[in-house]
Amino acid sequence: MGKLDNDRINNLLKLYIDSNKDKDFYLSRKRDACLICNLLGQIVYANHGSKELTGYKDDLLSKGLRDLFIDTELDENQAFFKDRAPETLNYFRSKLISQSGRTIEVNVAYFPIYFMDEYVGTYITIKE
Repeated sequence: MGKLDNDRINNLLKLYIDSNKDKDFYLSRKRDACLICNLLGQIVYANHGSKELTGYKDDLLSKGLRDLFIDTELDENQAFFKDRAPETLNYFRSKLISQSGRTIEVNVAYFPIYFMDEYVGTYITIKE
């Protein structure tokens, strides 16, 4: 994917987040950890629960999924490698690595985000 395509997709993802910020995101209760990452696995949205769970209070948005999850669960783009079909919800168990280096067994649910018919990112919830 070229820089212009990547910039366009990242702008669509930002528009998606901005248009949904005032709504409760659909899979999580406010206390659940929820993240949104772009196609390169960079975290672009993190709720309070995810900051509490990971220990990254101020710098979670500077992290990628590879910083939080063991590599075996991720593909070469640092994204989860399972289905990317619209409206496909995927579940699996994984290990999250907190800022302190502690490993936490978690349940992960995620689905691909499509906005304006483009695959723009991934919505992720994490529960201990």
